[in-house]
Amino acid sequence: MRIAYGEERLTAATTVRGAHKRLLKTFESDLETIYYYGLKPMFDAETYPADIQPLWAKAIDIPNDVDEALEFWVNDANQNRSLTDTAPRDKWQRLINARLTGFDLSEEWQQTVRRRAPKRRRKQSQTAQLKPLSGHVIKAARQRQNLTQRSLAERLGKSQSWVRDVEKGRFRVGTDDYARIQQTLDIK
Repeated sequence: MRIAYGEERLTAATTVRGAHKRLLKTFESDLETIYYYGLKPMFDAETYPADIQPLWAKAIDIPNDVDEALEFWVNDANQNRSLTDTAPRDKWQRLINARLTGFDLSEEWQQTVRRRAPKRRRKQSQTAQLKPLSGHVIKAARQRQNLTQRSLAERLGKSQSWVRDVEKGRFRVGTDDYARIQQTLDIK
């Protein structure tokens, strides 16, 4: 909860009467929304046990098949804690220290990630093969040719501030600009 809402909001929820209940409902609702969009929260078994997990997280395990659902409810009634039991009194305190171990991606999200991954790999492998151009090398080559940052920027089709930021090391030169800079400044 500290990560999701910040220390200030968590402190306010703890000190203002009833505010912790509102924040708790908001947190569980936000987790449910994330789940709805395809990211299933994975609860840490030690710090976030089933008895403090949101009701919707437990209810997603109810089968759609009638016979399996009946068996689910029979088994649920025979446990120490049932799905329909109220939350423990110390849920708020325990939830403050509860941890999510991550999110399980739905098949749709995994396909999206798989489609994008090859493009990133190609760019990274092309950049990895290129000898890095440091800002100092670019600045020295520009000064050898008596070019100002503005004139270099015009030749490259960039802004003067872009050249300045590259020379100061704030930006890395991409693969498209790499060849242009090498050619323009005659860097080998």
